[in-house]
Amino acid sequence: MFKRLGLRYIWVLLLLPVTILLQWLCSNYPQFTENIYSRGIFPLLSGIIAPVFGLLTFSMAELIVVLLAVLLIVYIIRGILHFRRIRFRGIIRGALKLAAIAATALFLFNIMWGLNYYREPLYKNLGYVNGDVNKADLAAVTGEEVAAINKLSPLLLYDKAGVTYYEGGFTAMRKEVNVGYTLLRSDKIVGTLIDNVKSSPKGVIPSQLMSYTGIEGIFIPFTYEPSINTDCPDFVLPFNISHETAHLKGFAREDEANFIAYLASCQNPDKYYQYSGHMSALMYLSNALYATDQNLWKQEFAQLDKRAAADFNNYNDFLTKHQGKVSDAAEKINDNYLKSQGQTQGVISYDMFVNLLVSRFATQRAR
Repeated sequence: MFKRLGLRYIWVLLLLPVTILLQWLCSNYPQFTENIYSRGIFPLLSGIIAPVFGLLTFSMAELIVVLLAVLLIVYIIRGILHFRRIRFRGIIRGALKLAAIAATALFLFNIMWGLNYYREPLYKNLGYVNGDVNKADLAAVTGEEVAAINKLSPLLLYDKAGVTYYEGGFTAMRKEVNVGYTLLRSDKIVGTLIDNVKSSPKGVIPSQLMSYTGIEGIFIPFTYEPSINTDCPDFVLPFNISHETAHLKGFAREDEANFIAYLASCQNPDKYYQYSGHMSALMYLSNALYATDQNLWKQEFAQLDKRAAADFNNYNDFLTKHQGKVSDAAEKINDNYLKSQGQTQGVISYDMFVNLLVSRFATQRAR
């Protein structure tokens, strides 16, 4: 009788409480998670799996998502068509199958990557001062980013519209991401957190459709493939590539992935990567400064090279063009996902990148 009902799946369902227990242990013992999982088990897994899928010229993760979506649709349609012939026992068996699949996926997600959400906070690992962001420091860091951008702007390529572009586009720039991370490994402090697993970023095929979700990149932990929305303006792509690669390196929290991406981009000898890192930092900083003191924001932003300002305006136009109900819904889904992984601030956690930038500034000043 049990077999007929499909209760053999009960053993698979036990993965759910095991997963919950793992999350509880890792969240309550972040130092253990840091040393045993994030710096031990995870690099071994990514070191084995990432190179395999990195050999493919297409995104296996994207293909899997499409296949799963098709199978789910077929499963639902089949259930509707045969609903009258399906007995209660069959419904229970089908529900158990779906629950078993979900429990397995959740378990694998955590074992393969998700437990990185519970590692030690990055500011602790880097020895940074972690206090409230004050206006003076915020303005100072913003000024530093403006100065860095102004220095890089004359060295870049511009199209007829006056915005920057990268010769060779995404195909060329994706190959440069590992250079920055390799150099970052030489840093005495940050380098101890960066493994040597190579990143093989993939462009998402329906990138133009993806733009309407407001998503610029996604990391799939089942294949360790950083997947990038290539429809975005060129100047944000190197930073987005570096951000998704930071996830590959085990930095699950969004603010920390942003910060690691910033460090790797600025470390990269490629000037466009540097420009992308500084421009991305300035976007977050300027939003924070604008919310704090609009006059001070105007003073800092007035110093920005007009060519860089044209890139900002082009990016704002891009975002405005793709805003709508789909992007709002996608943001809500992402917000709930991040909160479910212990990032209580949800999508605001991306903006907490500013705290790390200012903490770095304050720590360097204190030293």
